[in-house]
Amino acid sequence: MRPLLLAVVFLFAGCSSHRFFTPRENQNGTGPGGFPAAVYPLAGSPPAGEVRLWSRGADRTEADDAVELHIGFELENSGTEPLVLDATALQCDALWIEGLQQAPLAPSRVSGQTEARPGATASLDVWFRPPAETGHAIDGFAVRFRVAAGDRTVLAQTTPFVPWHGWDRWHDDRYFWYGGYGYRPHGYWGPMLGWGWYGRYCH
Repeated sequence: MRPLLLAVVFLFAGCSSHRFFTPRENQNGTGPGGFPAAVYPLAGSPPAGEVRLWSRGADRTEADDAVELHIGFELENSGTEPLVLDATALQCDALWIEGLQQAPLAPSRVSGQTEARPGATASLDVWFRPPAETGHAIDGFAVRFRVAAGDRTVLAQTTPFVPWHGWDRWHDDRYFWYGGYGYRPHGYWGPMLGWGWYGRYCH
């Protein structure tokens, strides 16, 4: 009875509540770490730069056990005037949780730079707090954002995201840790080097 109980504990400890997401359009780039990114050229001839955005996914926070959804931005300026990613226009829209559409969300926190000077690239991380019990409860969402050059809007965009199941294939040879236990995509339950267990990532 005791070995069976321990096996059940390890099973649930190894299943992460983390869900990854990928852009549903313009997926022709990557963010830091290789996450699929949507890439948009900015208005102008030649274009004044481009915006890349991606997600590191959604998971429960350790601090207060709430779910946070991450979105990353890179604003590349190849023009002659400063570009600004309008933080007041950022919004998580078209959010679906377990088949139910939710109200739009403003960011819960923002970290990084919103302005890119000519010849520079600004990086910005944004988090939203969807009313979900786990990251896996999120079916999809969209991110609304705006880029300005002075008084002009050079890009106003809404990017849809869907769950990304390519994580297993992409990280086939990497190990991750969750709740003090390890798991490895495409693996099987069993002991691994060090302390912990590994197994197939739970979808």
